[in-house]
Amino acid sequence: MAEHAVSEGTKTITKLAEHAVSEGTKTITKLAEHTVIEGTKTITKLAEHAVSEGTKAITRLAEHAVSEGTKTITKLAEHAVSECTKTIAEHAVSEGTKTITKLAEHAVSEGTKTITKLAEHAVIEGTKTITKLAEHAVSEGTKTITRLAEHAVSESTKTITKLAEHAVSECTKTIAEHAVSEGTKTITKLAEHAVSEGTKTITKMAEHAVSGGTKTITKLAEHAVSEGTKTITKLAEHAVIEGTKTITKLAEHAVSEGTKTITKLAEHAVSEGTKTITKLAEHAVSEGTKTITKCTNSKNVL
Repeated sequence: MAEHAVSEGTKTITKLAEHAVSEGTKTITKLAEHTVIEGTKTITKLAEHAVSEGTKAITRLAEHAVSEGTKTITKLAEHAVSECTKTIAEHAVSEGTKTITKLAEHAVSEGTKTITKLAEHAVIEGTKTITKLAEHAVSEGTKTITRLAEHAVSESTKTITKLAEHAVSECTKTIAEHAVSEGTKTITKLAEHAVSEGTKTITKMAEHAVSGGTKTITKLAEHAVSEGTKTITKLAEHAVIEGTKTITKLAEHAVSEGTKTITKLAEHAVSEGTKTITKLAEHAVSEGTKTITKCTNSKNVL
């Protein structure tokens, strides 16, 4: 009977102990799973919050960077002076500067070609106009001289004729004919000389006007294009360099600050999550230990 009692008691204790271990294990498992879930939720929330705050910080700093960069570019463009020009000349190494220079050279080349073509066209058209006017002047002058010459000859002839009609001797007739001949020759020579000299004078003055006007237009156009291109190139290069520096500095600052914020929040999230998991795990072990102890005590009582 004693052996049977011991055997039955041992079986009972074994069953209770196994039950206690099983229940304690279930409790620990549940609490551990709960701990992991709660810790994961906490970490997730804190991580999401960290990302959100970091994103906001980066966005604010980026917007500020763009705003400040824009203000800097505007101020530099409005107040470009000799010192800025020196700085630009010393630091003109960027691809942006090369691109602007190429475009400026292309603009000068194309502008020069256009001005040259227009100048040539102006010279051609001006020459045509002057030529036409000169030809017209010569033509009209010739007509006027011819009419006056013909009138002079006619009047002289009439006068001479009248005198000849009243001349008595053959000598008078001879003198009259000679007078007409010599008068006509003199008038013709003077008329031809007048036409020749007038034409030469008009031609020289026209050529001089075209040449002088063309030189003046070309010089002024080249100077205007050259000075305008230099000014635009200097201001554009300076604005690009200074704006790029400002945006780069602010962007780097924004990334740095955002990274610090995210790092701090992430570290805080991990720390808080670890604390939560540790507390829940300690609680689970404590509860499981209590449960096992109770079950063991119950078996011992039995």
